[in-house]
Amino acid sequence: MVPLLLVTTVIIYSPALMCGYIWDDHDYVTDNTTLRTSAGLLRIWTDTTATPQYYPLVHTTYWLEYRLWRLQPFGYHLTNVLLHGLSAVLLWKILIKLSVPGAWLAALIFVVHPVNVESVAWITERKNVLSGAFYLGAMLAYLHFQFPNQQPDSADGTVRHWWISLFLLLCAMLSKTVAASLPAALLVVIWWKSGNIKWRDVAGTLPMFVLAIPLALLTAVLEKSQIGAVGVEWDMTLIERTLIAGRAVWFYLGKLLWPYPLIFIYPRWQIDAAQWWQTTFPVGGLGLLAFLWFTRHRLGRGPLAAALLFVGTLFPALGYFNVYPMRYSYVADHFQYLASLAPIALVAAGVTLLAKRHPGARQTLWPITIAVLVVLAALCCRQTRIYRNLETLWIDTIKKNPQAWMAHNNLGYFYFSRGSRGDLLQAEQCFQKTLQLKPDHARAHYNLGNVYSRQNLLQKAEEQFKLAVKYEEFAEGFNNLANALARQERYDEARENFETALRLKDDYAGAHYNFAQLHLKTGDKARAQQHFKRILESQPRHALTNFELGQLMAEQDQPQRAKEYFLQALRARHQHLPTLKALAWLLATSDNQDVRDPELAVRLGEQAVELTARQDAESLNSLAAALAAGGNFGDAAQRQAVALDFASEEQQEAYRERLEHYRAKSGQR
Repeated sequence: MVPLLLVTTVIIYSPALMCGYIWDDHDYVTDNTTLRTSAGLLRIWTDTTATPQYYPLVHTTYWLEYRLWRLQPFGYHLTNVLLHGLSAVLLWKILIKLSVPGAWLAALIFVVHPVNVESVAWITERKNVLSGAFYLGAMLAYLHFQFPNQQPDSADGTVRHWWISLFLLLCAMLSKTVAASLPAALLVVIWWKSGNIKWRDVAGTLPMFVLAIPLALLTAVLEKSQIGAVGVEWDMTLIERTLIAGRAVWFYLGKLLWPYPLIFIYPRWQIDAAQWWQTTFPVGGLGLLAFLWFTRHRLGRGPLAAALLFVGTLFPALGYFNVYPMRYSYVADHFQYLASLAPIALVAAGVTLLAKRHPGARQTLWPITIAVLVVLAALCCRQTRIYRNLETLWIDTIKKNPQAWMAHNNLGYFYFSRGSRGDLLQAEQCFQKTLQLKPDHARAHYNLGNVYSRQNLLQKAEEQFKLAVKYEEFAEGFNNLANALARQERYDEARENFETALRLKDDYAGAHYNFAQLHLKTGDKARAQQHFKRILESQPRHALTNFELGQLMAEQDQPQRAKEYFLQALRARHQHLPTLKALAWLLATSDNQDVRDPELAVRLGEQAVELTARQDAESLNSLAAALAAGGNFGDAAQRQAVALDFASEEQQEAYRERLEHYRAKSGQR
């Protein structure tokens, strides 16, 4: 059974192995600098702000994988798929341990059910599949402790299982704190099996509660303070949150029974306690639980236990705690990854018992079951393909949920990032649609301003940036507003907005760099130098800043310092053309013998010329100077003659004088 489950998982999710990176994957993997070094691994565990969420075991797996396949997405997707298969195997073993009929069927349904695609095909949701595997491993170990074999190897063996369970729960919590539901889930399982809960049962799970609750509370605090799950979107009364919770439970159950359509961002419900029909969801849920309680002697404890496990495991995502994705929607497929196990097991057990008790129904029941599995598998494969890249994801989301303003905004950003003229027009349309749906969306105004700025429509860009910072005071908005003003030569207004940006974010390298450029335009080189140096305090290898400081040092007749800055710029960016040209010129023309280096100047000049396909006047001019500095005036004259062909009107006189000088030195007429 184990090979069957693993092979089926890989086959069903083979399209996921061809998928790339999507939303949030850059924060978790591609742009996650903690994955690059040993010091980064230490930060993953010791600094809650080092990663988007403090799930250190998740980021440790990324750290290890980065050493194996760098940023190739295939490896990260394969790990997710294998973890999902492992969870299916563990589910099968748990159900066998509990003597639940149809354990194999439940495991297969879990593998192929399309509601799990979001957790498996999305690299960021490693936290779901990793915590799920540890969660189920912890449950299996605890069940071996709670229900040992009739002839266990030794009493110590069962105690060992308890310690293993506690350790695996810790691993699950460090992967995603939704695993905090495990000790309560174990008590429900114990009650289902035995009909009561003894003090020994509570004592066995008590250390789990002590371990899980503080970590869960830490996540709740960080979700507000670090991730930003605060504001009007979460300002709800207890009654409103209960209405959300009741509706969400039925929503998730409905998607398990009828998984179509599955949407990356579902419509966000309008919650109104004054509308009586909205109360039917929580009332109906409580009514069902009451019915299952009062009929437990006739129906058995299984249905009630499954319902309690389903609701209890969902509880952290039902709206009583602030979760950032609820800004867009109150529900998401990945929220029920673990919760789905109980209803799936209940259905599989029901089908298996029905087939055993009514042999005549087998000929109909099993073909229907197989057909359902095939349909679920087909839907799973189909759903996986929408995670191929950002464009397919957002287009699919908009097709199924046209009111998803976040999807319109993110699709626009995708087009903007590609940057062609056609892409900019598509990005503009997406941002405008976002603002039709959500006029106060600060980042959409900001993004639209960037589109106009790229198109040199500075007044329209300015208007959008002003709206962006009106709705949300953020440093990037003020920085880009200042840039738009500076490009219109409104320097005083630009200066005020740069100052505001840096007041909001004093280590904002982009604002320091742009403010320095403004000072250069207005002739205040001393202040420009201060801002450039401020950048190097946190980013000593910042290529553009080192280049600019090199230029300033050369102008101030400090060639040694200029050389140092230029070299640092090239260490950061080996083929930075402006630095190649400037450093080649400095090494060729400096009067300082400690700086002068004709041989290196020639190498740098040749590199610059090659990068520009031998058609850039400044590169050729620098190479000619380097050749002349080494005494090779004949070749210098040849390069200078070509430079003159590409020179601007302002350059031609100086270039012609140098050409005559090189020719005279080489003896040419």
